[in-house]
Amino acid sequence: MLFEVTRAKEWNKNLLDTVMRASENCVPNHNILIPLPPCPHPQCNKITLVNVEKCLFKSPDDYDRERRQWGKDTTPWLETGTNHRYDENGYIMRDNGTKETWGIEINSLEELLEFCRSVDEKITLRTSDIDKKTPWLEIYDNSL
Repeated sequence: MLFEVTRAKEWNKNLLDTVMRASENCVPNHNILIPLPPCPHPQCNKITLVNVEKCLFKSPDDYDRERRQWGKDTTPWLETGTNHRYDENGYIMRDNGTKETWGIEINSLEELLEFCRSVDEKITLRTSDIDKKTPWLEIYDNSL
């Protein structure tokens, strides 16, 4: 099973660079160039995930109406992205390009435990913010 892996401290350290400059290892995300953080662990490899956008609207028409009402970007929901669909709760979703990140293949509980021991720092497990389905391991430096 593929896991996304990030390291919290490097992300915070690179936050200023995110806004201030672009470099050759930048990836696009919502029209802002975000640097790919340093590799969080020697076993990780670069992976590409589909960037899924999810909104708390029950229909594309509701989204479009709300955006017009508040004078925000008036591009209709269905004119941007691909694979427009509804999630299990009935909210609208779409694929909006891809994003490069770090990942690791872990196929058993034993491998996951060995990875945690090799990191020897706090790790949280949740679902990726990028594709809303890949398991995400975030490593927190002991200094945080």
